[in-house]
Amino acid sequence: MASFTTVTAAVALLLVVSGVAAVPATYYVDAVGGEDSREGTSAEAAWRSLEKVNATTFAPGDKILLKAGCAWGGQLWPKGSGTAGKSIVIDRYGEGSKPVINGGGVAFEAVHLRNQEYWEINNLEVTNHDPAGPAPRAGVRILGEDAGVLKHVYLRGLEVHDVNGHLSEGRDQGKCNAGILFDVTGSEERTRFHDVLVEGCYVHGCDRSGIKTWTDWGRAEGGEWEPYTGLVIGSNVLDDIGGDGIVACMADAPIIEYNTASRCNARSGRHNVAIWVWETDDAVMQFNEAYLTRTAKDGQGFDIDGFTRRTLVQYNYSHDNEGGFILVCNYWQAGDQFFNDGSVVRYNISQNDGARIFQIGGKVTNASIYNNTIYIGEGQGDPAVIFDVQQGDRPGNIRYHNNIFYNLGSGGYQFRPIENSLFDYNVFYGNHPESEPDDAHKITDDPGLVNPGSGGTGLDTVDGYKLEAGSPCVDSGMTIPESGGRDYWGNAVPSGAGTDRGAHEYQGE
Repeated sequence: MASFTTVTAAVALLLVVSGVAAVPATYYVDAVGGEDSREGTSAEAAWRSLEKVNATTFAPGDKILLKAGCAWGGQLWPKGSGTAGKSIVIDRYGEGSKPVINGGGVAFEAVHLRNQEYWEINNLEVTNHDPAGPAPRAGVRILGEDAGVLKHVYLRGLEVHDVNGHLSEGRDQGKCNAGILFDVTGSEERTRFHDVLVEGCYVHGCDRSGIKTWTDWGRAEGGEWEPYTGLVIGSNVLDDIGGDGIVACMADAPIIEYNTASRCNARSGRHNVAIWVWETDDAVMQFNEAYLTRTAKDGQGFDIDGFTRRTLVQYNYSHDNEGGFILVCNYWQAGDQFFNDGSVVRYNISQNDGARIFQIGGKVTNASIYNNTIYIGEGQGDPAVIFDVQQGDRPGNIRYHNNIFYNLGSGGYQFRPIENSLFDYNVFYGNHPESEPDDAHKITDDPGLVNPGSGGTGLDTVDGYKLEAGSPCVDSGMTIPESGGRDYWGNAVPSGAGTDRGAHEYQGE
């Protein structure tokens, strides 16, 4: 007698041949009560093992549901691809904790797709810890290789933790060892991912990176650029990451928003940042919080790195990062092939960041830094500097407007000559070192903040940086075209007789 699976496959083939779409199926997997000999299409007839799932090629619209409270060892790698409007979905069923995929170091990744598209993977707990020690590995790896454009891969609600990847060995000097990695390899056919979402995931205890995209089709040093498109990394929480928290590499118009990254660069001893971009055009980093990034290598909350154009960093909260608020940089070498152009840093709040609040190095051109509020508390400014403009092919045409520098520390400003750059309409309050920049319309009076230094953990804890009635910052700033139309809190800009200074636009009594 033919098995149910054989009959189902035959019926599906007949429907396809006859022009009638096959009906998507839902498969259940139960690590305790399931049996692989069953049909798998009901909770009562669930499969048991990952091996059964991995040996199955799923069809568009199928669902793979893992029982809540269950755990599996080894790698999860189901086969097949969905189609537009009919993604293949992995999720959980039943009551209890998220289903666990414990890779145990048996493969590079615990959850894997290769040259597959239209997948949505939700609500799993993923680990990949090898007791034998660190090695190149990831928790979740979505791989494309010589496959053209791969579309629609969504990861939502995952908890990825205890991935002991090597801190220096592996792709991109070990940075591709990650909790969640989107990766492109190969050299025969230009390959990229389109429509990628990483949302609502909790990534912690991972080395070396938290969430990362990478491709062999980069443009560094004259390479061919085949960027990720439609990339959104949003509403994720990262903590205790060995190196970089979130890094979007080789992407066109990625959006990185509403993420929280804490205690990044915890173990690598190398240059890492909480949230940053590399080889991107028109990236947006907004509504993120970064704090307690370790070391001054690089150690910042945010970074606009090399081979980037028109990056926008806005409405973020950076605090207590040992390396500072933000790095804007490029390679130190001269040459047209190296660039960081058109970066905009606006309406952000930095509280008690260390080392250097702004670090600018290499060939950085046409950048605008405006309407940020920077607070350095007493005793927090040693050895911090507000600006550290470094060596290499020098920056040029950088404008600093409407910022508030509330400096109760002893830090100053370290500049090399910058061609065609300007400070204007800024507030310099507190410590006034000899290195303080010239500014034709500067204010040195108390800016009239409600309760500076009172920010806690959370984007909504910074109301102390709003302007009080009577603040000299109200309506005294420079009006900047195309400034986003809102302040950190969502108030319209401008409001009243003109634009205010700092991250808050005063709305009146």
